[in-house]
Amino acid sequence: MSREIETLPKDQELTSEKRLWQAVILHAIQEWTSGPLSLRRQAQEYLFGDHSDFPVVCQSAGMDVGRLRAGLKKLKAEATHGAYPGRCITAQ
Repeated sequence: MSREIETLPKDQELTSEKRLWQAVILHAIQEWTSGPLSLRRQAQEYLFGDHSDFPVVCQSAGMDVGRLRAGLKKLKAEATHGAYPGRCITAQ
């Protein structure tokens, strides 16, 4: 009995891969904004540290690392100034 393995079309496969990497980034941001202190610190190091893997993850997610970090820094500044009460974003 012959069975063929179904594969996703290339464009759908790329979309699924991008969504996976976007989920990785989203999870890190969620830990940074509202996780326990130890996870917030780890997430902050991952998001803002000088590591080569985060830019690669952003590229795989179809995101620009510079724009993402700028947006996160803006979010942090707004949270620091009371625009988002209840958010726990650690200072860098």
